[in-house]
Amino acid sequence: MSSLSIQDVKKRHEDMLMKIPDVSGVGLGIENDEHVIIVLVSKKSKRTIKRIPLQLEGFRIVLRETGPIRAF
Repeated sequence: MSSLSIQDVKKRHEDMLMKIPDVSGVGLGIENDEHVIIVLVSKKSKRTIKRIPLQLEGFRIVLRETGPIRAF
């Protein structure tokens, strides 16, 4: 596991993740008592999934499909 906090790891990789097609956000969460990095995608296409790593610096990545996000 990384010696950096999950917040530092998210901050370090957020710009790279946001450049991936269909990624609409990056956040933090807890899943099964584990701190995870959540990547929000409008749709889980093969093209997008292939570009997102399974983990970053020891922290697992969880994909959440949101559908299109629009400003009101």
